[in-house]
Amino acid sequence: MTDRDDVDRGVASADGTPSGGAADARGMTVEDVEEWLVSYLSSLLGVPPDRMSTRISFSRYGLDSSASIAMTSELSDWLGRELDPTINYSYPTIASLAKHLAE
Repeated sequence: MTDRDDVDRGVASADGTPSGGAADARGMTVEDVEEWLVSYLSSLLGVPPDRMSTRISFSRYGLDSSASIAMTSELSDWLGRELDPTINYSYPTIASLAKHLAE
């Protein structure tokens, strides 16, 4: 089960739309990025999406450095912007990485 309700959804503009983030450049919200990461990891690991937690570290899911870099590359393509290949080490959970990318 995911912990999306616990994640800060970010700042909204006066009209209520998300504002100011890297993911926001394409209209991505924290939830959008979390959903992508859950889907990606679920498929990679063969775990149903509803069994994934946004608070468990990538390393606990068994991602080694090459799998982590591959995920970052795919995420970078999806977001349409380059990401540091080691970003998963600074933001080691789905929730923290999604929040950072949407800030």
